[in-house]
Amino acid sequence: MTWKDELRTLPAPEPSGELLRRILASRAAGVRVVLPGVGSRVWSHQFVRYAAGVVLVGSVATFSAIRIRRSEERAAKTAWEARIPLMPAELFAQEPGGRLVKGSYPAVRDLEPSSLEPGKWVYRKKVMIDGILTDTATTDTVRIESTTFDARPALRIASTWASRAYVGLDTLIVSRIDLRPLRRWCCGHRTSREFRFADRDVGPLFLSQPAPGYAGTRVNPEMSLSVGFVNFLHLKPVLQALPLRDRWEGSLYLSPLGPYDPFPVDVRVVGHDRQTVPAGTFECWRLQLTLPANRRALTVWISRGEQRVVRIRQEVSDGAIEEVLVAREATPPTP
Repeated sequence: MTWKDELRTLPAPEPSGELLRRILASRAAGVRVVLPGVGSRVWSHQFVRYAAGVVLVGSVATFSAIRIRRSEERAAKTAWEARIPLMPAELFAQEPGGRLVKGSYPAVRDLEPSSLEPGKWVYRKKVMIDGILTDTATTDTVRIESTTFDARPALRIASTWASRAYVGLDTLIVSRIDLRPLRRWCCGHRTSREFRFADRDVGPLFLSQPAPGYAGTRVNPEMSLSVGFVNFLHLKPVLQALPLRDRWEGSLYLSPLGPYDPFPVDVRVVGHDRQTVPAGTFECWRLQLTLPANRRALTVWISRGEQRVVRIRQEVSDGAIEEVLVAREATPPTP
């Protein structure tokens, strides 16, 4: 039963037999008629009591929703990276007057296909709030396998993002020759969709080149890079195929989301150091990834030599989220 049904059950006074005649006469004369007030006190009392109940329930629901939302916002800092982090409505500024941004460095045009070799890499997330390790349940697995597509040599890049609340499955087929996307299935058990790229001019691993006269992309200034962003955009294999060296810098223009302007990600090598993770100790390049809209950085360590992602660190307001390499295999196991 709804509140409208409840209102219909409240008592109302029966109109007198002459009420219609009085109303019609008053309309003709332009005189206001006071309707009978029999039972109005009962109506007011019950209506006020009912309305107060509605307000009380609404207040409790609102307060609960605020508490739930705040709890979810705090919990999101420990789980948001397991979901698809950026959708067009969130990533791109909707205001016509939003500031246009471009990459800060020369656009990356090519990747090195030979850098992507078959293998399996398992990562585990570490969520630290106020200096305390709060969660290590989430794992991400990247598997690269040789395959064929339309009788052509190809690579299958399969990613699995698993947490307590969500499992994302993302499979991307790319050409073995130039790493151009051919087919993608994304991004979950029940919500996976198939994306085809035969009619789209997409470069290696979604890289695109700004068109002549490109003025920039209106990127939401509140959005920043996240670990989930790296996974969803297959940035691990992209970073693996970059020509990294001391003080290298370049801008990636990515177009994985359909008919939207490419959005830029700035990448630069800021140093190198040694990183020890569960998978071993590695001499690494230290990279900073930023969206030009706000310059908030995501730090990524790439092993020198074979050039694999070893650690990702995302700063949040009261801590950090890290993803570290815990296991690796030179070639994937036989299915």
